[in-house]
Order: sequence, then structure tokens, then C-alpha cells
Amino acid sequence: MTSGLQGTPQIIERAPVTYAGYRRFVPPDQIAAFADDLTTIPRWLIGKNIFPVGAPFFMYETIDMERGYEMVAGFPIDVPVNDEGEFFYGALPGGRFVSVIHKGHPAQIIDSTRELLAWAERERLEFDHTETPDGDKWACRLEIYLTDPVDVPNMDEWETELAFKLAR
Repeated sequence: MTSGLQGTPQIIERAPVTYAGYRRFVPPDQIAAFADDLTTIPRWLIGKNIFPVGAPFFMYETIDMERGYEMVAGFPIDVPVNDEGEFFYGALPGGRFVSVIHKGHPAQIIDSTRELLAWAERERLEFDHTETPDGDKWACRLEIYLTDPVDVPNMDEWETELAFKLAR
């Protein structure tokens, strides 16, 4: 396996971030379809004269590797917006996170995630998550898509920040 990680993971402080997004249960084979709908968020916001102020993200709220994932897709915004249909206003928590950049196709992020989790285990870091009967519930487990596909159409060149909240 060739690593898509760029450098060594770092422990960083992240401020809370307000966002607009949607939440869905996503079977393991449907993440691409979930991602395809990401552009609906800025279209909805622009219709309200609100513009994203940062990179889009996916947040994995609950992970069950066999059944699927409870996921949020979102864009940071700096003004509140009323919930409408499946779109809602929320806030990512601040705090200590492990962060690293994955460079490569989004389909390869799972390999980089495994490497990040293994690194954290070696470092004896504890993530802010709880195992439940519905799956592993995370306080904040992010994939932040740093590359604009219009500027860089080759997905093998995309950069994605992995940022997972630590327990302390």
C-alpha cells in the first residue's frame, strides 16, 4: 500500500466552526452518491445570499463498517441560516484534534485513515468517540476537501485534511 499521507499527523487546536449541511445514513457502497449531492448546499445558500467561507467537509457521526455511516456534508458559513427541508445550521466543536493531509483520490482515504488511526494508537492518543450498538459514535471526525475540483480535475492530485477530535 502506498501512503497518501503527507507528513506526520499533528495535534492541533481547532476553533468551533458554524456550517450549513445535510445529514444522511449512507451505506458503504453509496458514499460517492452522497458526495455527488454536496453541490446542493452552496446552491441553497447562494439562493439566500449566503456564501460558504471555507472548504466543504464530510463528518462521520456514527460508523458501522458493515451497515454504513451516519454522515453530515457541510460548508462553513459565518451567518446563521434557518433550517429548511434536509438542510440545517450546525456547529463543529472546537478542541484538540489529530490532523494530517491525505493527497490522492478520495477512494484511497480509507487507507490514510487506517494509517492515522494506527499512528494515534502508537502515540497512545484517545479519540472522542463511544462504541454503541448502532456503531462507533464520534464527537467530530472530519474529511475536509481542500482542493477545488474546478481548479484540479485530476482526483489523484486532491488534498483532503483528516481531522479527528481527541478526548482530551
